[in-house]
Amino acid sequence: MKDVKRDELEAISLEVRKDIVRMVGIARANGPAPSLALANLLVYLYWEWLNVRPAERKKPDRDRFVTSHWDAVPALYACLAHIGFFGREELWSYRRLGATLQGCPDLRTPGIDAPSGARGGSLGIAVGMCLALRLDNLESRVHCLLGEDELREGVLWESVLSAASSGLGRLVAIIDVNRGGPARDAEAAAVSRGFEAFGWSVFEVNGGDFMLLDSVFSALDFDDAKPKVIIARTKVDQELSSIESLCDSAKPMSDDEMDHALSLLERRSGSGGVFNDWT
Repeated sequence: MKDVKRDELEAISLEVRKDIVRMVGIARANGPAPSLALANLLVYLYWEWLNVRPAERKKPDRDRFVTSHWDAVPALYACLAHIGFFGREELWSYRRLGATLQGCPDLRTPGIDAPSGARGGSLGIAVGMCLALRLDNLESRVHCLLGEDELREGVLWESVLSAASSGLGRLVAIIDVNRGGPARDAEAAAVSRGFEAFGWSVFEVNGGDFMLLDSVFSALDFDDAKPKVIIARTKVDQELSSIESLCDSAKPMSDDEMDHALSLLERRSGSGGVFNDWT
């Protein structure tokens, strides 16, 4: 990936982050920190990697994306709006009764391939999609975003075993690991050992670095029969993490806190540098 492309993606990600703060603040929903941390990863997927186009949203050979990582839903919706699956004005009705954008994705939302289901359930949905695509002789890839807490669900590990035994080499699971310090390192190591034991190809990446994301995804070999898992380490920008309600899932943002978060993001617009310190 060239520097100019990275800078373009950084600019898109910054606008996505602004809309995450706005939509979560307007909805008085839980803290948007996980979505803010995942913005770069989802921007990379939708602008650089996934074979999806808003103008051909029902194309049979398109890639599929599913998730049961509910904390990432605002970031997903913001990306879908910015890439053109629906208008940005839909973001301001997030979580309202009867609105298109609910707290968990469903099929009413343009760009959504499957409902999220229970925690850990999206991997089973992804396995089913892969099997169906194989029967239809389609070479589409299926991507499944999971939160690290979902790894404690037994149903997820049943799907891990099923994917490996079925030789679903076009399945890519992405695990968001966002705990800090030694706990995050231990979690990532345990995840790697678990998936390797079940016969998956395992990769790790700094989930906020576009260059590294491009390197890892470009190295995936879809000619082999092994499903793939990418362990993505993510974290929210330190300046934003100083706003308590952004990281406290039990405390909605006040209007003043939302304005403060947006002012911090606006300050980055003219900086010309990488938005996050991901080290």
